[in-house]
Amino acid sequence: MEDIKAKFYIPSENKYKYIRLKIAPSTIQKAGLGVFAIDPIPNGSSGTYKGVKKSLDKGDPYYSWIIYEYHPIHGHPVNTKEMYLLDAQSKKTSNWTRYVNCGMKKKDNNMDSKQEFDRIYYYATRNINPNEELFIDYGRGYRRTNLGMKGKY
Repeated sequence: MEDIKAKFYIPSENKYKYIRLKIAPSTIQKAGLGVFAIDPIPNGSSGTYKGVKKSLDKGDPYYSWIIYEYHPIHGHPVNTKEMYLLDAQSKKTSNWTRYVNCGMKKKDNNMDSKQEFDRIYYYATRNINPNEELFIDYGRGYRRTNLGMKGKY
């Protein structure tokens, strides 16, 4: 459907690089659109989740990550105090990360997320090959409610 160039940090090369991705119908039934690699994505490469800051009760739960209180110097979350949401519901204020779906099986997930300061990063947990769909685990609650999963994941 749509090919884009996404900015990734490639730790093995210690530089930023644009990697081509494709936004197209997901391989997961009823999931809508998904993200597929056109170029290889090296293990550990990361891209920034882009969205707008919203109060905890105003964000779209399907397109938001919670920003937790973080250490002012190191940037890592210091506790479970929820500060606000980073909401990527709007196509105008988000990027490709809004289309990364939750894998149907744990082994399908090839990305993970981490918070640094007030940002969320998606990073590859292994080398991702061209034509592979990008998947990230949204958590047990999402899997149960939206994917109908019960029991072992």
